Amino acid sequence: MPKPFQGLTPYIEGAADARGVDPEFVGPAKSSWHAKRVQDALGQLAEIDRNPALSESRKAASKRDAFARVGAILASAAAALDGLVEAARDVAEAHGLDASILGALDLRATQGELDAIREEFDRHKAETGELVARLEAETLEHREALEKAKAERAEAKPEPEPEAKPKQKPKAS
Repeated sequence: MPKPFQGLTPYIEGAADARGVDPEFVGPAKSSWHAKRVQDALGQLAEIDRNPALSESRKAASKRDAFARVGAILASAAAALDGLVEAARDVAEAHGLDASILGALDLRATQGELDAIREEFDRHKAETGELVARLEAETLEHREALEKAKAERAEAKPEPEPEAKPKQKPKAS
């Protein structure tokens, strides 16, 4: 059984450190509505596992539902961040400021890259499926040809004639 979720703080602080974000600006993010909801939903996963009243199939369904909430919350946070970045770009442009520092925050570009990767994966998956189907068909053809050749060889091969047993000489009494 997985260990209980210990909270978002180490993840948020690690991400902030990796981006070189001032810790002063990270504190409020840890207590945001989105962070609280994600933490609650992730924390529910272990609680669901520990609930003896739920069947395994109900646990699995409940965990999928809780994780789907995480996805929905993160999507809303990403949309909010997209809006913040767009507003900052517009205001920067209006004031003649360089908005290039916001480049790393453009999640739409990242989503576009993910979509491109997903399309490529789907294309490769389809190609792989086609190759597998073709190989299976060829394998079947080869098996059938082998069986046919074996049958033809068996029909063409003359039956060996039984060897005549030498006649036994009568025993002299």
